[in-house]
Amino acid sequence: SDDSDEARYKPAQKGYDRDFTMLTKVEDFYYSGYIYTKDNEPREICDVAIWQRQKFLEQEFGITLKRLPATGATAVEQFNNSVQGGGKICDVACLTGTDSMSAAVSGFLIDVNRIKGLNLAAPYWDQRIQEEYRIQDYLFTLEGDFNYIDDLRTFVTIYNDTMFEDLGFYDTYGSPYELSKDGKWTYAKMMEMIKECGHIDSGKGKPELDTWGMVSECSAPYYYFLGSGMKMLKNEGGKLSLSFENNWDLTYSTIEDYLNMDKDSAVVVANRPNSFSDSTDIWTTASDIFQYNRALFRSTSLSAVLRLLDMEDDYGIMPIPAYTEGQDGYYCWVDPGNHFPMTFPVTSWSEIDEIGEMAEVLGYYSLYGADSLNIAFYDLLAYARLCRRPEDKKMLQLVFANKTYDIDLALKISGTFSAIYDISYNKSYDTLSTSFTKVRDSAEETMKKRVSELVANLAKQNLN
Repeated sequence: SDDSDEARYKPAQKGYDRDFTMLTKVEDFYYSGYIYTKDNEPREICDVAIWQRQKFLEQEFGITLKRLPATGATAVEQFNNSVQGGGKICDVACLTGTDSMSAAVSGFLIDVNRIKGLNLAAPYWDQRIQEEYRIQDYLFTLEGDFNYIDDLRTFVTIYNDTMFEDLGFYDTYGSPYELSKDGKWTYAKMMEMIKECGHIDSGKGKPELDTWGMVSECSAPYYYFLGSGMKMLKNEGGKLSLSFENNWDLTYSTIEDYLNMDKDSAVVVANRPNSFSDSTDIWTTASDIFQYNRALFRSTSLSAVLRLLDMEDDYGIMPIPAYTEGQDGYYCWVDPGNHFPMTFPVTSWSEIDEIGEMAEVLGYYSLYGADSLNIAFYDLLAYARLCRRPEDKKMLQLVFANKTYDIDLALKISGTFSAIYDISYNKSYDTLSTSFTKVRDSAEETMKKRVSELVANLAKQNLN
């Protein structure tokens, strides 16, 4: 139970009296990402929780959270150069899932199973990433309550409730909540609704003033494909294998079907060239189309819902639809290029017991306590402000319970994401067959190469 977990995992009181240095690819994401550094006292819910967390850790444990100034590509470059040269740059790094897996393959990261101070089974460490990013018996990345960005970068479908009602869909299909709860929310049903809504030309020569069935994006066919439960790569207890070996035709036809979404005349793809007459801020434009009742659906990450807090009409959040009604559940993609797991550089090994303990303190007090980041993000922000009705909260809980990580893209193995994205972006649907013949023919060799590189570089670490 939660109470027994809280007692079981409570860190021993100890004075560390040192900095806990973090190299992070982003400083903030809508709110402070890890540490509140502004001069004035925070007002936003998550900022307040992060500020209180850092004050508590300093006061009770002598842990001073410090974030190194580098961000973006500079942070990744500094990390790789420093570790390659044998220098200690930070206690932990929070780069992207993709950056982290590249660093792991290069032998730059410690297998977290070797860090004694970590309770990996504790509820403040996400268990799914431990399964899905595991390679053989090795694990290099941790997600959990220490930050909220992976949840905001989980992909969903949002629906415009006013348009849903005006189109008579409550009578035709039932409520979005019932559809989702009963496992009847499928890609085919969504496309049926999109087609029925159609594309209504405003006559003003600006697509952003037209009405659409959906505002989409070039990556959507990829994460909708993952929503079918069909991945290109299987991970069974750390053993990677290709999942399309015995069902290539089905895999190919499913991808082709999802790409049909972006070909539909009722769908506008926000980040495709010339989708809008003004492309200076395509994501604000995409949000405006939706919030001013000019799109029935929007496929996006949950972070985009933060742009809708002032929307006058109602909206709701749904999971990425299943491909068929008989599917074993929903799958909502966490983009490896936009979530930032915690990793431990190999050059921190001499202090790793203490660093592991401090990471554990950070994780524990992000979940437990009256002012925790967990309460701030879930109860006060996600469920209280992003959700407008009780069923919205249940829907968002359904989304969070069905997050899926993506080791194929994180390890850059099959190239499926790039192939789908490029086809959607360029409308080059005639290249589908040749693009996926390359994917099929090269994936196994790439997979074996990544794993053997990783194992070889781990052997060179000489950690005692």
